[in-house]
Amino acid sequence: MAMRISGLALLAFLFLGAVPGRAETSKSEMEVIIDCSGSMLEPVPGGTAKKIDVAKESLGKLIDQVPEATRFGLRAFGHRVAATAGADRGASCKDIELLFPIGNPDRAAMKKRVQELNCLGMTPLALSLEEAEKDFGAGDIDRTLVLLTDGQETCGGDPVAVARRLAEGGLKIVVNVIGFGVDASTSAKLQEVAVAGHGQYYAANDQEGLSKSLEKAAAPVAQPKEPPKPDAKPAFVDEFDGDKLGDAWERLNPDDERFLVETGHVLIMCRPRGYNQETKQEICYNSLLLKRALPENFEATLEIEAEPCDDQVLEVVLAQDEKFRMSMRINWSLRLDEFFFDFTKVVNGEANAVGLGNNTRGQWEALGLSGRGAMQYGVRKVGRTWEAFLKNGDKELKFEHKVLSMHPTCLELNVGRISSGVEKEVWIRRFELKELTPK
Repeated sequence: MAMRISGLALLAFLFLGAVPGRAETSKSEMEVIIDCSGSMLEPVPGGTAKKIDVAKESLGKLIDQVPEATRFGLRAFGHRVAATAGADRGASCKDIELLFPIGNPDRAAMKKRVQELNCLGMTPLALSLEEAEKDFGAGDIDRTLVLLTDGQETCGGDPVAVARRLAEGGLKIVVNVIGFGVDASTSAKLQEVAVAGHGQYYAANDQEGLSKSLEKAAAPVAQPKEPPKPDAKPAFVDEFDGDKLGDAWERLNPDDERFLVETGHVLIMCRPRGYNQETKQEICYNSLLLKRALPENFEATLEIEAEPCDDQVLEVVLAQDEKFRMSMRINWSLRLDEFFFDFTKVVNGEANAVGLGNNTRGQWEALGLSGRGAMQYGVRKVGRTWEAFLKNGDKELKFEHKVLSMHPTCLELNVGRISSGVEKEVWIRRFELKELTPK
């Protein structure tokens, strides 16, 4: 982390969302996270001044220039617990403090507190971002979180995943990242955080570069508002009454020992997928093919109950014809303690997978799920935009992808494993297809 005094006014814009000619407004909230890790005691690139000293002086002048109407706050990490040999590094990784909550702080007290900051500890970027989420208010406001750092995560967290959750969660917090004097590897890692947070990354290695970076970051961009939700009307619902599949479904590659229909649910055991050497394609057992026409724009939702296990896959496949199809799948990996979404497009037999993001067990639990749980999983198509989503009540994780114009003619549901192992149960309790009309 480092800031040049010459860029102070521009940094004020990054903090406050102010640009020349724009009226002051309180419809935005900003918070800056200050890196006070041990590396901040190093000199700025090509100079002798310590990074922290430059930062303190710049930040002190910035505090004086904050417009009265602006709500802003300040956090720091690494300033209280040392991470030297023999010290409790675990405690240092939790050394994160809200110095001043978002609001209209006592400026003299804030400047005094900034001057008192020490540089001692580790760099818990992920946990700092996670803690900062609690600082922002609700309502129709723009929220920007600015991470000022000179290094990568050193506490084992995943700042990319956290930044994505902040940007795509209910508060829609934009995460901007400023890195100073970092190497190419660190710069790439910090850029991933900014991209995931729907923000911008600014890197500088000298005074000129820092000034240009701050100039570019001067006018924060408000988080785009979500388009109005399309009107929806039911097209088909199946609650799986009775002891066999209804006429709307066809079971492909049947395995009767791992399939059961009882009143209110379909039970499928997740057996490993096979492989057809002749066609060079996977064999998914007990796949369910919907024999109903799909609307041009639609939402297909499965209500399921499942306990995640390694390499377990739940997949929705949409095909236009034999040459053009797409799959949206969720894949659990307990070895990596995460699950992930991906889209796979198959055009003329060639597959192209697009990863939509890895999600930690913490995000699984944030959905209100722990171990075996009931959830909704599905896909939405509106025009060229496709979304895969996972829901539990009013909590939702979703990932979006745009493709070439495609109108699928059939829908297929697959449950299975991509490797051998314990075969867990997946219960499908309800399927609903809705026709969507964009507004």
